[in-house]
Amino acid sequence: MYYYNENFYDEISDIVEDWDFEQVGESFTLKVENCTLEPIIELSAELIADSLEGDLEERHSEHDAEDELNKIIRALKENIDFEKLNSDMPKLWYPNSTFIYLSKAELLSFCKPQTDE
Repeated sequence: MYYYNENFYDEISDIVEDWDFEQVGESFTLKVENCTLEPIIELSAELIADSLEGDLEERHSEHDAEDELNKIIRALKENIDFEKLNSDMPKLWYPNSTFIYLSKAELLSFCKPQTDE
């Protein structure tokens, strides 16, 4: 999966289909970002506890709030299989900050040959 110009593409040939090669010079190089299939979120006891912090603000003691938060985190870790939970999360493609560079000639090599009908 590739990310270019705010669009996701399955193949380089799909990007090529959106190009007008007459508009670019022979020295043109296209920078395309690679993508990685990742869970939309990775849950952890700490993340859940942090997200609950606002709800707990009025319910914890004034002196042991940090200790209580640590107990909540421990209880979450002991009772939730985060590995299983995270493995079942839906996954999407995300740009991963690694790039490939393709010259105009390389891009043209991805063009489908035109047949005379």
